[in-house]
Amino acid sequence: MLIDMLRWLAFLAVTFGGVYWLMYGRKTGTRKTTGSGFWRYRTEASENDGYSRLLTACLGNRDKAERLIGLELRQNPALNRDTAIQRALERLQYDRS
Repeated sequence: MLIDMLRWLAFLAVTFGGVYWLMYGRKTGTRKTTGSGFWRYRTEASENDGYSRLLTACLGNRDKAERLIGLELRQNPALNRDTAIQRALERLQYDRS
């Protein structure tokens, strides 16, 4: 009886430990979650990440997002696209505050 209970407790400890590791242990400095989803992982910021954040801020309006990026590139032609996306997002957030 005691051995069965100890086996059951060991099983629960391993199970909960595995679930805890999946939820919290996998978040390292090179990866981050995309939201509240349990299995959603992606690499750190890339152009797609910045563009998706800008697109979300533009409520899915791709034309508006591209216009904002174009505006930043016209104001400073030396910018690369990633920096233009970041500046467009910052400008949009500043204008809305």
